[in-house]
Parts: sequence; structure tokens; C-alpha cells
Amino acid sequence: LVFDLASVAGWTMTPEVSQALYVGLLTDTGGFRFSNTTARALRVAAALLEKGVDPESIYASVYASAPEGRVRLLAEVLQTLVVEPEVGLAWVSVPPDALRRHEVTADDLDGIVEFPRSIAGVRMALLFRHIGNGRIKVSFRSMGEVDVAALAGQFGGGGHHRAAGASLVGSMAEVEEKVLTAARAYLLDGQPA
Repeated sequence: LVFDLASVAGWTMTPEVSQALYVGLLTDTGGFRFSNTTARALRVAAALLEKGVDPESIYASVYASAPEGRVRLLAEVLQTLVVEPEVGLAWVSVPPDALRRHEVTADDLDGIVEFPRSIAGVRMALLFRHIGNGRIKVSFRSMGEVDVAALAGQFGGGGHHRAAGASLVGSMAEVEEKVLTAARAYLLDGQPA
């Protein structure tokens, strides 16, 4: 939309503006992997490349410059992976204090839920983490026709068809039990419990 507005308004597309728009397009489409990678999105990306955007340097900046703590956090979180292939459900939990121990922030959790979602047969992936004040944040991701926004809405959250979130009061065990029960019912019945 910003690209279209800039084009219609005749704004100058400086290298910095072009790079910023490309980064937004790259990350919003998951590196051109998600369903919002349309022919139009690729045409806009091509137009930005024609304006001098260097995709390799942007990839290095966005996806290949992780601090060591982020990689160690990923390794620790993936140790919590649980998969229920008969339901198509997988989840991970961020251990308490993991962010502090690895000297990272919540931003370093971005993308971790994609790992359980990438498992063959998984239709819904969840990430659970403490956010303070006795609350647990749940990130919901899905594949295919599974609408995680509908499920997150059941817990006062929201989002998009394939990416949503909710924040619930309770211990990690209580929230996991409540959300996992609802997720299993949803995947088996096709609608929120």
C-alpha cells in the first residue's frame, strides 16, 4: 500500500525508502513463503530491486545477524517441543527466565513458533511464554484452512487466519491445559470449543 501510495503521489523512492519497503514486504510474507506472497507482492519486490535494493545484504541484516543468545534461546525452547501427530498439533514453551539468562528480549522469540509449524502433518502450532503479572502469552500459527484467529478469539485474543495471539491469566500449566484442550477440540471438530 505504501509503495502504491508513493507511486501515485510521485514521491521519490530513495534507496533508503526502497530498502525499508522491501524489508517490510520480505518479513510480512515470511521471506516470500506465506500465502500473502501474491503475484502483486512479487511485482512490487521486483520494482524495488530495480530501484537498487540488494536482497542479499537485506537477507544478511534481517535473517543472518542473530546474537548468540537468540540461537541458544531457540535451542532451549525447542527442547520443550511436543507434537501430537494424530491431531496435527505441536507446541513449545519458553522456560521461565530464559530471556534473561540468554540476555535477549521478547523480539528474539520472533519466528520460533514457525519451527513446530514446519513439522509434517502439523496444522496448528503454539508458543507459550510468561509475560509477567501472572499472564501467559500464547502465539497461534496454522497451516491450511485452520483459522487460529477464531480460536484465539475464544480467549480474548485475535489476529489473522494463520497467525494470532492471546494473553491469559494463570500459571503456565493452567494456560497450557486450557488452550491445548480447546486446540485439540478445534482441530478435531473444525470449530472453537
